[in-house]
Amino acid sequence: MTHAAVLGPAAKDAPPIGSAACPADVLIVGAGVGGAALALALVSRFALRVRVIDRRSGPGNINRGDSLLPAVTGVLRSVGALPALLSAGARPVHKMQVFHARHGKLLEAPLGPATPAGALGTHLLDEDAAAPYLVLAHPEIERALVETAQHGRHNRGAAQVTYLCRLSRLLRTSEDRGRVCGAVVASEQGEEVIHARLVVGADGASSSVRTQLGLSLPTQPYDHGYYIIECARPSATAGSAAYEDAMRIELSREGGILVVPQGRDRLGLGVLVRACDEALFRAGPLSQKLAAIARRSPLLSSLGQPGGLAAFPKGAHLYALHRGHAPHYHRDGAVLIGDALHVTNPTAGQGMTMAIEDAAALARCIGPVLTRAARGSAIPSASTSESAMRDEERRTGAHHDIDRALCEYERERWPKNAAQIRWSHWLSRFYAWDGAIGEGMHTAIFRFGATPLGQRVQRVIWSSLATRTPVATPSVWSPL
Repeated sequence: MTHAAVLGPAAKDAPPIGSAACPADVLIVGAGVGGAALALALVSRFALRVRVIDRRSGPGNINRGDSLLPAVTGVLRSVGALPALLSAGARPVHKMQVFHARHGKLLEAPLGPATPAGALGTHLLDEDAAAPYLVLAHPEIERALVETAQHGRHNRGAAQVTYLCRLSRLLRTSEDRGRVCGAVVASEQGEEVIHARLVVGADGASSSVRTQLGLSLPTQPYDHGYYIIECARPSATAGSAAYEDAMRIELSREGGILVVPQGRDRLGLGVLVRACDEALFRAGPLSQKLAAIARRSPLLSSLGQPGGLAAFPKGAHLYALHRGHAPHYHRDGAVLIGDALHVTNPTAGQGMTMAIEDAAALARCIGPVLTRAARGSAIPSASTSESAMRDEERRTGAHHDIDRALCEYERERWPKNAAQIRWSHWLSRFYAWDGAIGEGMHTAIFRFGATPLGQRVQRVIWSSLATRTPVATPSVWSPL
């Protein structure tokens, strides 16, 4: 079977992808949501060999995004990831609720059409059905994407993911800033040389790939952060108000709480932390943190109390916030995606969405080019001479085509990412507005959302943040 034919999942006894015996078409540094989504997008549609490395021991952390917006669930359905996500416990959420600690419910709004009873899996897998809004713990999202990339039944290519493996240095075709042609990576087994036609940095805001390429990511800090923790789902017997599945905002003068369902028995909490409370939530006793959260919300009023809501502090973390956007996305034949390119305030839930959209766009731009290159030319290595590189380029034009595809990817994604960073910034400023004026504006704006004019405004916001559809087409609306 030739390399251009359907490769399918790699055999257990096959040589590592990226070795001299099995060169990689793509090396992805970082197996988070962005890197895993890119690997899946490539191998699901193209007969390519993809190697993914990650310095962590396995998927995910608790303090990351867990909302899959309709903008990306449609993409993930098209590459075959939705069955694994649903099997891992992904739950559709059909409404948003906004409550105030003193004023009660301010707003309830649908997030999408309800799933027919008893038809969860079959309905959501239907390509003609509206893309759902799903929630799932971040580690499970990563795990589902990695598993589908490596073992998806309908994959045309082959992917191999290696954890506890970090980037040591990029390989180049010459010492003097030649073209990137792979990497030296390190694991418990020692160093390994991985040859690849394209290297992708999906290794987060502190990206080693970005640093070694000499690309910049200027950032600006926010004056607030989020404390992330999980707790038991409230019920009438827990001493708190009952909770129904919804994306829920709990407003109070001390700061809001984002409440996200996590499976059948837990909630994920994103607690807004202003500068005056930073010391408590960074290093204070857990009991005091829980008491401060409980004071903000009747829903969580029994948090941490005997017989009340249990807290699950494993992985709890104060998340410092920044925003930033890299001026350039690629250099020397290597490219970046996700948080390696842009960081954004999580209030609007855009970070993971943007990373998956980056992955889909890059796969769409580069997949056909790499497939053609795989048929016609050898993968360059650090030992390839400059003259041999020039001869190969004249014969195939592969490098020119790859660079042109990377430019196309940057032209497509840069303005879209910039727009989402702006949206997220201004929504976060509104949400973090403090004092009596901020509290009054929150109450007034969310109450306005229940009016006919408010619903029209929310359609604009929903189309920009969640569905990426023209504003005239959504049949549902969402609050700010």
